[in-house]
Formats: sequence, C-alpha cells, structure tokens
Amino acid sequence: MDSPTEHSEKGDERRLSSADRGNKHRLLFENILTAALSAVLLGAVAVSLIRSHGKLWFPPSRLAPTKADALEWSKAVETGNKIMSIALAERLSTAEPPELPDSDYLLLLDQSRISTAALTSPYNNFDFIRWKDALRARQILQNIASKNNGGVSPEILCRQALDGLEIAPLSEKPAPTICDIADKKRVSTAEACRLLAALARQAGYQAWVVVAANPEGKPPTLLCEIRGDGKVATINTKTKIICDKPAETALADLRPKPAGVVRLLPSEMMDYKLAEQRLAKKLSKLLPAKYPKFGADPRSVIDAFVKSSPRGKPATPISYWHFPFLSLKSSPYFPEEWKLPPPGLMKRTTTK
Repeated sequence: MDSPTEHSEKGDERRLSSADRGNKHRLLFENILTAALSAVLLGAVAVSLIRSHGKLWFPPSRLAPTKADALEWSKAVETGNKIMSIALAERLSTAEPPELPDSDYLLLLDQSRISTAALTSPYNNFDFIRWKDALRARQILQNIASKNNGGVSPEILCRQALDGLEIAPLSEKPAPTICDIADKKRVSTAEACRLLAALARQAGYQAWVVVAANPEGKPPTLLCEIRGDGKVATINTKTKIICDKPAETALADLRPKPAGVVRLLPSEMMDYKLAEQRLAKKLSKLLPAKYPKFGADPRSVIDAFVKSSPRGKPATPISYWHFPFLSLKSSPYFPEEWKLPPPGLMKRTTTK
C-alpha cells in the first residue's frame, strides 16, 4: 500500500504528464496554423509572380493554336467528323472569357421564341451544321466560278445561283439549313434570298434582303441585293429579274407602290454566337483564304453599312432577319429546351 507521500508524488506526475500533453497539442496546433498561413502567403506570392512574369515562364506560343490545328479542323468538317471538328474548334478558341450576347441579339432571340442557350452553349451540333453550310456554299460558289474563268461578279452570282431552281410560294415549313435549300429543286423567295446571301458571303460580298410590303395584302416582294468589288446587283427572287442598281432604286418601278420597305441582314443564327465570331477570326488569321466564311458579327456589318451611307442615313430602315432563326427552329432536331413558349402561354402559366 502506497504511503501518503508516494501517492502525492504519483498524482503530481500524472498532472505533469497531462500538462505536457496539453502543451504538445497546443504546439502542434500552432505549427499547423503557421504552416497553413505560410502556404496561403506563398500561394499569393506565386499567383502574383505568375501574373507579372507568366508570359516569360509559360510562353503563349506553347499553348496557342497552330495552322495545323486549323487545317485539321477544316479536314474534319469536310469529312463530316462532328466530334473532331468540335474538339478542334474548342482548341482553336482557347479559353476565351464567356460573355452574354449583344442586347440586340437577345431581343432577336426573344422575338423568335428561342432561348439564349442557343448562343451561349458550348460548341454543339448546330455549330457543326453552320460550318457544313458554309462549306457547301463555298463549294457551290467554286462551281459557279469554274464556269466563269474563276471570277464571280455580283450579277453573275445573282444570275447563275438560282439556275434550275423553281420559285414557289413561301411554305409553312421552310428548309432548316443552307444544305437543305441547296438540295431542293423548288424554293421559296425567302429560301432563294438565304441561299444567295450564303454564296455572297463566301465571295466576300455583302448581301441584303429588301422586303417591300404589298398594299393589297398579297405576299411581300423579296429582293436580294449583293454588293462587292465596287458593283451592286439586285434580283427579284420571284421573277428572277436582275438590275445593276440598289434595291430601293429597283423598287421604284414596282406596281402597286410598296406600302413599306425594310432592309434586312440575312445572317445565319449561329453567326450571332460570340464563340463562332471568335473562331472565325482565328481561322481568318491561320487560313486566310482556305476556310469557309462564317461568323461575321451582324451588328458590325450593319454599323459599317450605316456609316457608308450618304450622311450616315440609309435610304430605308435596317434590321435583322428572323427567317434563318425560324427556319432552323423548324428542324426536327432543334433542341426542345431551346424553344420558348409563346408569350401568351407564358403569361397564363405564370398567373396560376
């Protein structure tokens, strides 16, 4: 049996060992906290150094897309390799910051009852369709050029692009894509304008659809005006009559006199997508004359036209053309989640 003195000494030892353990735990916690703070500080310093000297340590040329990437993308589109062409498009676009579409484009989407996802989603099937359409238009243009000693003026383009095509009334369900229009033998006046605009784009020309409202309630008259190389040609897509004057001048002799005239920009829906515009700019640098043209920013095209007009005032009002949006929307493979309900239906749904 322990004496009172021995018992007291053992108690002191237990208290000391408990105090030692407490000190050890506190020191361990302090060391962990110090290490964590040091890591944060080192991380901040590293980030600062990378920001200031990153280009020296990690040259952009190592990550920048190359001409070989652009050629591979072109080959993938030509061979119909959708997965590869999308992957290479992502490679060529390289980490561009996301941005919302232009406010005008958002309004255009809303008027067409299409979700903003159509212009903000990552590269997808509809981007691939846009590239295939541009490639098909380029091939058609090259075929026309081969019959005209390699040259295609606006007038030749208007005269030969619609050869063999029967013009029909505007159908309720238009062809969704340029490839679909090109495969038809019977097209509407609006489809003819869309095809002509696609070919003009590949020639480096500017195309406009000029719509004249009929005062008698009949379908409007659609003219396609093509400008390029200092020349202009306007074709009435119903009669196929061509003149070498601006559309407004061509309409002067129209009877009955139009109730109203508007000039519309026939850009394709995916050309409004910022990712497409960036990809097009990259390809124009890597393959200046060897890629199918697409992705010209519609607002920039309109702004340039307005500035080039006398005193900066076009003869007729200008707007964007809804027809390519609605045509693409009519396709059976258009995503349901991109379709917005009619405004009236939305109101009835939200009031419940």
